[in-house]
Amino acid sequence: MAIQWNDLVERFRDRLKILERGATGEVGTWRRCCLEQALDVLEENPDAASNHLDDFDRPPTSGEAAALADKLGKVPNVEDIRRRFDDLGGGIV
Repeated sequence: MAIQWNDLVERFRDRLKILERGATGEVGTWRRCCLEQALDVLEENPDAASNHLDDFDRPPTSGEAAALADKLGKVPNVEDIRRRFDDLGGGIV
């Protein structure tokens, strides 16, 4: 079943709001990395983006957040994620 676009964008917005309220430590790192990955594939692969949003909702296992940050090459900050999402949203939302 295909992901409903509006539902996916709304899920992303909801999770971004959670981060904007504050998330620190390993969970915060994990959540920022999950949103970064979702944002990277949001337009071209909504099913993969949805999977990354599902990952956001679960706690990371030991070392998983650090491994994901290493894979991405950095830990994104919330402001950059918000800016990228807003820039993307200008054409899709």
